[in-house]
Amino acid sequence: MIDRRSAVFLDYDGTLADIAEMPHLATAPDDMADILTRLSAVLDGAVAILSGRPLSEIDAMLHPFAGAAAGVHGAERRIGDGRSVPPEAREALSRVARAAEDLAAAHEGVLTERKSAAVAVHFRRNPAAEAACRAALREAVAGDERLALTEGKMVLEVRLKGHDKGAALDWFMARPPFAGRRPLVIGDDVTDEDAFRAALRMGGDAVKVGDGETAAPHRLSDPAAVRRLLAAALETLERPA
Repeated sequence: MIDRRSAVFLDYDGTLADIAEMPHLATAPDDMADILTRLSAVLDGAVAILSGRPLSEIDAMLHPFAGAAAGVHGAERRIGDGRSVPPEAREALSRVARAAEDLAAAHEGVLTERKSAAVAVHFRRNPAAEAACRAALREAVAGDERLALTEGKMVLEVRLKGHDKGAALDWFMARPPFAGRRPLVIGDDVTDEDAFRAALRMGGDAVKVGDGETAAPHRLSDPAAVRRLLAAALETLERPA
């Protein structure tokens, strides 16, 4: 599945790390940063993280790995040499952020997260608040064609349209060291489906982690299985010819 012509794209939460009750508690295995660093080296830098988290959080969670990455579903992008694409002004999200803060104040256990190009509302600690969260965010985005409401695992997120993981994958695949390679995307959530479809459109491959409907032709059970896949590929790729 992973060979020397691959370009590997990986989600973080639910893929490299188990999903946690609170976002800051989602930690990857201790050796994951080393695996990613070595895999990036043998693939000439063609390994990227595609996450809903900001780049700053991705870097903190996977330190010292500092390779290519797209944060906030592609609104923030960085090639492995450190170049980044700064996010545009996002005044459109101010109204959504206020609605999210009102939700957190009204419903115990609801957590809001303001990102550079998105606002997320987590209700994992209070599943009963899901309907109220969805209704409030739908009202906040109503009539604004710039905004999109998406659903993940116990989280609702509003972001600017045009920023998704499929667009981020297209951006990476048009640039070295990704250009000319075969993309492989591994992810677990609804937001990864855009990247799955983009990879398959390019003749690449996709792996869904966990249950649920998906465009991906392959599945892995959990992040532990992802780690085993990456470690096995690394063992093969580092083997002397």
